[in-house]
Amino acid sequence: MDIPLLQDKTDIKIFILSLLSGITDPLTYGTIQEIICRGGRVNAFDFAQCFSELEELNLIIGDMGIDEKVYQVSRSGLEVASELQSSIAQNIRRAAEVEASRLLSLREQGAEVKCEIETISPCHYLIKCQITDLKGQLLKVEYRVTSLATAEKMKEHFREAPEVVVQGMLSLLTGDVDYLFE
Repeated sequence: MDIPLLQDKTDIKIFILSLLSGITDPLTYGTIQEIICRGGRVNAFDFAQCFSELEELNLIIGDMGIDEKVYQVSRSGLEVASELQSSIAQNIRRAAEVEASRLLSLREQGAEVKCEIETISPCHYLIKCQITDLKGQLLKVEYRVTSLATAEKMKEHFREAPEVVVQGMLSLLTGDVDYLFE
């Protein structure tokens, strides 16, 4: 997927707010910069300038974490992102969300991923997938299938890439599924 470089400062600010509004935990400046600048969507100089302006406007707030300062979107930043994120091209938002989910692996955040298969009858199986983190249950889903092979495949995929499953479910539940039809 060819991702164009964002050069308009307003677009970059909306992009930063939009992406960070989907991440619940505060992140370091370096992590945010890596997510935003990876793949050539935004150059590092423009990112630094726009990030600083967003912080000055209190759309992004920083607090001292354990070892260094961490940032997250403020309530007003969430409102701005919600209203304006549709102005950013869908392919750019999608690529950044994928990068963020890869970079912020659930396991690296201390999440516990569980998946089991329960036999309901000789031709019916219930796959139970769950993700919990320090804040509690993040995801719980159960799905009935008619093939043990399908259940095993789903279990393997969930265990290998739980962040991709979470991102896919989030996209489906919010109706942001244009990427499925491209």
